[in-house]
Amino acid sequence: MPQQPQHYTLLLPVLEAKCTEMRLLESGRLTPEQLWAYCVQNIWRKKNIDGLALHEKVRDILNVRLSGYMEFRQLEGFKRDNWFSETAADDWKELLKSPAKGEKRFDTH
Repeated sequence: MPQQPQHYTLLLPVLEAKCTEMRLLESGRLTPEQLWAYCVQNIWRKKNIDGLALHEKVRDILNVRLSGYMEFRQLEGFKRDNWFSETAADDWKELLKSPAKGEKRFDTH
């Protein structure tokens, strides 16, 4: 269930319209729930959502830029990744191991 469900339900048509617009801009499959999470966690994180007028919320949603949303998603992905998990430790070992004699690890051309 989205955060602030009473506001989400009221603004769902605007969220859907913005998602449609962003899909046309090649952003992949963006759902109203994902866009809502972006607004709550990024745009309105330091604001009282209950204190915002409806037109302010609509304006903020319609002003979302694809680049801002994609940057947010990328940063959220970095926050979720556990760099010290067992799987990540194996990746680090592979990445940091010395190459065998005569072996090139990266093509420099």
